[in-house]
Amino acid sequence: MAAVAAAGHAGPPVRSPALTGLAPRGRANPDWLGRLADAVTEPGQRWPPRTGVRLVSYRPDEDRRVAFTGSPGPTNPNLSGGATFSEALRASWAIPAWMPPVEIDGRTTWTAAPPPPPRWI
Repeated sequence: MAAVAAAGHAGPPVRSPALTGLAPRGRANPDWLGRLADAVTEPGQRWPPRTGVRLVSYRPDEDRRVAFTGSPGPTNPNLSGGATFSEALRASWAIPAWMPPVEIDGRTTWTAAPPPPPRWI
């Protein structure tokens, strides 16, 4: 993107939501991530016992990042406690054309989106 800006082309770069819909659905098998998540959580628990663990993902329909924490974020809509650790781990690895997206709380969730583009003057 820096090369485009340096070449004198005007306009913001294409945001990832547009590209997310163009990429083919990932076909890799994420089952190993579920087994890894199960190995670090206590039997019968949805999230590891350690506090402060956050896994970040992206919801293209809302065009925002969401951090899964294992407990609800009462004042921050970008914190979600609705996912199991296995779902959140798989969502944080869900890369278009490689790993499939994960549906959490009824919404499609991919890996974290890149930071927003710089402001154009």
